[in-house]
Amino acid sequence: MRKLILVVMAMLTAAGLAVPSTSADAQPSAASSLQGKIAQELRAHPGGVQISPNQIAWLGGSVVLTLPAPGARTAAASGVVPNTTLHGCPGGWYCFYQDINFGGRMLQFQDCTPGGTIQYFSTYGFRNETSSWVVNRSLNFVNVNDTETGYNLWNEPSNSSSSWVGSANNDRADWFICYS
Repeated sequence: MRKLILVVMAMLTAAGLAVPSTSADAQPSAASSLQGKIAQELRAHPGGVQISPNQIAWLGGSVVLTLPAPGARTAAASGVVPNTTLHGCPGGWYCFYQDINFGGRMLQFQDCTPGGTIQYFSTYGFRNETSSWVVNRSLNFVNVNDTETGYNLWNEPSNSSSSWVGSANNDRADWFICYS
């Protein structure tokens, strides 16, 4: 257990995040709070693997959840997401954001098939959470849907984005289908 703690502390230090104190009476640091959120996501949504101080990957890395770093409003501002992005969404991916204007947590995908690939946001803790989105340099076409009403909420053509899905569609996305 001590070795695991030392490895996590080394990862946090390498990422430029504060390393939590080991004293029993110390207040939780921002980094330990972030690690607590990561641990909570991993418990609630099995099959994920932590790949950085603020990211979890599923399905061999074709699905990635990025949490904002301590003090950041967006996942893109965390400094962990590559610079060749559109609103933090890497090229060739399509991304969903928890908040308007590409803020909050970011859930990114790159798994599409010609016949269509269905993904459920609940698998990754993102059901009824999407407020903005990006399809960055991807030829994929995405249809986002609401299970409760059975309606298609919006479509995402290749190389497009929306900083706000609108009040009628906000926080209603349950699943999507992606076509390559």
